[in-house]
Amino acid sequence: MASQIDTLLLNSSTKTQIKAFINEPSGALLISGKAGSGKKGLARHAAAILLDVDYERLGNHPHFLAITKPADKSEIPIDSVREVINKLSLRATTSRQTRLNRVFIIEDAQYLSTEAQNALLKLLEEPPARTLIILTADSEDNLLPTVVSRTQRVSVAPPSLEQSIKYFNDKPEAGVKSAYLLSQGSSELLSALLIDEDNHPLKVGVSQAKDYISNNTYRRMIQLQQLSKDKAGLTIFLDGLARVLSALHAESIRHSRANSSKILASRQAVEAAISQIDHNANTRLTMLALALNTTI
Repeated sequence: MASQIDTLLLNSSTKTQIKAFINEPSGALLISGKAGSGKKGLARHAAAILLDVDYERLGNHPHFLAITKPADKSEIPIDSVREVINKLSLRATTSRQTRLNRVFIIEDAQYLSTEAQNALLKLLEEPPARTLIILTADSEDNLLPTVVSRTQRVSVAPPSLEQSIKYFNDKPEAGVKSAYLLSQGSSELLSALLIDEDNHPLKVGVSQAKDYISNNTYRRMIQLQQLSKDKAGLTIFLDGLARVLSALHAESIRHSRANSSKILASRQAVEAAISQIDHNANTRLTMLALALNTTI
């Protein structure tokens, strides 16, 4: 079933890494990649292959567990981690002969508190027999070194433009190129843009970013005021805005347009806002500065 991996849009290096792990799974696995890179889907495909179950039926497998950060929380609750640790301490019974009989995934593990990460150390060091722990995260740097050192790592890099055009051979090449530039090669977002997944969070963020750019300063401030009520939604919007401005900047430079310096200044303002939000700065003041400094 490892050939299922070949059906995914993956960077060749990423594909080699994940296939090697699936062929000889051992210890815990950390899959890292930017938002929209497809790391969560890759983790679930690996789990389905190792449990010898169809991908679409993975969620119904009795010995598949997955936790992620609740939408109304800023962290993955440590109680969720403890609950899973307790479940994994119980013996998994199955009549099927597979290399593994249990997989536990923590999605967006960067949202684990330090206490929760420390609680995982023993489980990562000595997982129960025939049990695989998979973590996904936006970056290894956002996890404790003691957690990272107890895992095998797969980095999800962007596929090439050529790979993407070949993968989406039923789509107009110009459309794939445009979506690739906007998504910065993030395969999950690229797919959402091309397949019209209107409810995909990252696509929603891109749409909000386009609306923001088309508005005047007053309307931008109103939009930011609304977005500021939900930190998760605000983060998605800022990611979308960074992607849209990056695509516009590349296009402006390619055609030697006079507004490239303004776009660059706007990109820098967005990056500053992202950094400040990540460090829990005052959201209202951060958004005010963003509205005043996005000059495009």
